[in-house]
Amino acid sequence: MRGRKSRGFALGGAAVSLALACNGSANSSACNDYYAAVLDKLAQCGGYPTPPASEAARELARFVEACQNALALPGNNVTSADLEACAGAYSSASCAITKPAACQLPPGSQPVGAACNESAQCQSNMCSMSGSGSAAGSGCGTCGAAIAAGQRCGGTVKGECAQGSVCNLTGTPPTCEALIYGDAGATCDGLAAQCQPGLYCDAKMKCAAALPSGAACTGTYECTPPLTCTGTAPKLACRNPGNAGVACARDADCAPGLGCSDGKTCGTVTWASGGQACGNLARCLVGFCPFDPTGKQAGKCPTVIADGQPCDPKNLAEMCDVAASCVGGTCTLGDSVVCM
Repeated sequence: MRGRKSRGFALGGAAVSLALACNGSANSSACNDYYAAVLDKLAQCGGYPTPPASEAARELARFVEACQNALALPGNNVTSADLEACAGAYSSASCAITKPAACQLPPGSQPVGAACNESAQCQSNMCSMSGSGSAAGSGCGTCGAAIAAGQRCGGTVKGECAQGSVCNLTGTPPTCEALIYGDAGATCDGLAAQCQPGLYCDAKMKCAAALPSGAACTGTYECTPPLTCTGTAPKLACRNPGNAGVACARDADCAPGLGCSDGKTCGTVTWASGGQACGNLARCLVGFCPFDPTGKQAGKCPTVIADGQPCDPKNLAEMCDVAASCVGGTCTLGDSVVCM
């Protein structure tokens, strides 16, 4: 499910792939729970306004269908139980979490060099979309070789660190380090030394409990969701998101259904379809409103191309639907074409 999405799924700065396979008869429920957990956390931490119920249901149905497609991918060993555990971890995570330990999903069975749609198919948990085995725009890649913890990474070194580790670029030389999730009071650095769900890495580089309402803060990642760090420095504090007319710096500062306007006040979000005018508070149901030369959102929402229809990823005035991408010049629902 690569390509431009209607709403980006990112948490704490790290991308969260929705293309995870579910297994067994419980797959639909697991996919629903995972999708809901990620969306809820994005709404709490990133302030993403929730679309109308009809659109939310339509997007969910497309995601579940793509999740079913992922089930059939060769080598994917992720189960519905794995997905439920990951969903539960996100639900209890603070806004500072990048990727909970429960979301370090099991590797696939496809060897290095095998064709892949998703990293979950590969023994290395790494599907590379670049290189001699990957045709540009095909949506297919090859399983790469992961770099083991303790080995050099970054710079001219090809490949990515094995799942469960991260490249520490501050080291001399940079090396892959195993991720550690510390309890309250443990030392953290925001790199390999992370904190358990519900905790964040404070200014003293120690894992601490998320802050309650009224506590002084420096960023929303310190506050217990859905609290947001608002006010005027140095008098910032964790508070409930504001109602219409309340001053804001970003969408997360505003109550559900509201967004932060160009005038930096919370206002009601409206929704526009493809080809309709959009702006700061007039959001696109699918895709994003373009920015004008002054840096403000203004223009028209991209036209949505149905599955199976021709597409051009360079044409920003149009895009494939939610959970689909432009593969070989055709809009294709995620993982509906198996890479061979």
